[in-house]
Amino acid sequence: MDLTRLEKVLETGRARARRAVRDAEAIVEGIGDGSTLSKRRGRKRILQLQNALVEVMKHRAVTVADERRLTQLALAEPLDVQRAIVAEMNAAVARLHAAVATAKWNLQVQAAQGPGGALASARDALAMMRASVAKVDAMSADVRARRQASLIARLDREMKQAKMCVAVTIADEKRFAAAAGELRPSDSEATAGVLAAQKTAVEDLKQQLRDVNDRVEIVKRRARVEGAMVRGGQSV
Repeated sequence: MDLTRLEKVLETGRARARRAVRDAEAIVEGIGDGSTLSKRRGRKRILQLQNALVEVMKHRAVTVADERRLTQLALAEPLDVQRAIVAEMNAAVARLHAAVATAKWNLQVQAAQGPGGALASARDALAMMRASVAKVDAMSADVRARRQASLIARLDREMKQAKMCVAVTIADEKRFAAAAGELRPSDSEATAGVLAAQKTAVEDLKQQLRDVNDRVEIVKRRARVEGAMVRGGQSV
């Protein structure tokens, strides 16, 4: 292949590489950090971004291979140009990796701490649990005794659900801590804020869970005692 034809081939590859970068960066700009997207849309955009990253990496592989070929041919001027485009591609890949990490991190944060997220669900579950306990506690001893089995079963079901909701927030806290060095934006202060907020919220939820669990056990114990007294009176 003569030099002129080789340069045309190389320029075609460079043009395709730059176009792939522009397309990918347009997706990055459209997504932003992903923090305002819904869970479904956020996952869809992240997939688009990951696909764009794969495309850019494919073109980078071609530009690197062309750089090696020019190195073997010892063609100084074309090699300088090629090295420049390889540097551009390396920088683009780094930016895209960072964009994917940021989008994933912010999607996780929103799912955990945003409106309707895991923290909010846990708080709602505990509030419902407290309301249920208060309702049973307000019943007359006779009603609790007669409905002992069904009341205890309902409280156990609701308590199990509340514990599951709190468990999700604990898992989120651990996941954030593990991902802090990988799936996060470059803003370390913001990341630290997210970790601190999750830790504080989880500790509060754990305490609420302990408190409401104590109340549930007291009410259940009272219902059992009252039920036993009624059964004892009936057997006399």
